[in-house]
Amino acid sequence: MEKWDLPKGKIEKGESIEQAALREVEEETALKDLTLEHFISHTYHIYTERDGKQVLKITHWFKMNYNGTDTPIPQTEEGITEATWKNQSEILTDVFPKTFKNIQLILEESQLLN
Repeated sequence: MEKWDLPKGKIEKGESIEQAALREVEEETALKDLTLEHFISHTYHIYTERDGKQVLKITHWFKMNYNGTDTPIPQTEEGITEATWKNQSEILTDVFPKTFKNIQLILEESQLLN
């Protein structure tokens, strides 16, 4: 089963956390004219690199606004197969059953589901 996820990535040299967040969302969705609203929280997860080394990664999450009308386009070269808008009901019925617990927590903390 494929999982719903949110854009995230690594901070590039000389980049702030906020700049990295905006860049990653732009790269993974092709959406421009994004603005940060506020910091939500951070999460930790462990992933395995190609050489087998396990890495603890911290992810900083931000609530953003999109000031346009474009449809998001998935960054297929990163393995992203779909990028789409979801309303509150769709988040609860479509996304929650097929996502990671950390993503559920971020969506709840972002106040999108209140």
